Amino acid sequence: MTHAYPPIVDLVPHRPPCLMLESIESWAETGLVCRARCRHDSPFRLGSQVPAYVALEIAAQAAAADQALRLRARNRTPAEALQGFLVNAWEVVLPPGALPNDVNLNVRVTLDATAGPLASYGFEVSGGPTFAVSGRLSAMTAAPDRVFPS
Repeated sequence: MTHAYPPIVDLVPHRPPCLMLESIESWAETGLVCRARCRHDSPFRLGSQVPAYVALEIAAQAAAADQALRLRARNRTPAEALQGFLVNAWEVVLPPGALPNDVNLNVRVTLDATAGPLASYGFEVSGGPTFAVSGRLSAMTAAPDRVFPS
């Protein structure tokens, strides 16, 4: 059975060309699996290539989408997409070189723990025959009016 997920632009505040997530493949209490692509007009490109460390941003976007889906599942979703902040990354394994050009990337974030708006994930971003970035990250999400209150 195929599940219809909300559009990614309803889950995270990013918009193209900075938004790199393209589709959600599956979501469960354990985490999210999605597809991503770094577009030809991406501001993350350096010349004709995208540095491998941009995979951290892709993983952070996937973590934000996961958090938004969790809030929706609990009927606690703000009307607008959540703001998110990458707080920390560790145990990151980066291959030398760049992201594969014009390749669908497979992204998996696995929830380890939550503490209020802070969540910790394991992640993997892979594409092509030899490209894979993995590690752990923590991210904070909040409704925009809660991020910088006046």
